Amino acid sequence: MRALMTLLAVLCGAATSADAASTPRQDELIGAYFAIWDDNSRVTRDNVERLYAANVIYYGHPMTRESLYRDKLDFISRWPERRYSVEPGTASKTCESSGDRCVITAILEWRTSGARGTRSGRSRVTLSLARDPGGLKIVREGGVTLRP
Repeated sequence: MRALMTLLAVLCGAATSADAASTPRQDELIGAYFAIWDDNSRVTRDNVERLYAANVIYYGHPMTRESLYRDKLDFISRWPERRYSVEPGTASKTCESSGDRCVITAILEWRTSGARGTRSGRSRVTLSLARDPGGLKIVREGGVTLRP
């Protein structure tokens, strides 16, 4: 769990570089973030609290952490099997020189399965982070489907 607490800070590095193109390490770290949501047992209130700000824009919807957590539980009840994989070479970050704000993007291959069948696709995902009393936290998460 300690790794989760620092994952976003590590994703942004020391947040001193203004821009960083994809590296295998960055792909791996962003992949580790999405792997949290692959595993139903890791979709917890604590993980949502560690990773997200108190108020977040989640795929266009303003939410509190609690409503975001409930939304994630709803999603896993519909799609209990999920697999997310960052496409190698697609992860990048842009940070303010102060390190107070970062934007991370990546191309994500995804597959979900449940009673409704199976869906898969490819999306560009964006995580916007801002400094919070608990460290860097996600304040906005969104994406665009590139291939359903």
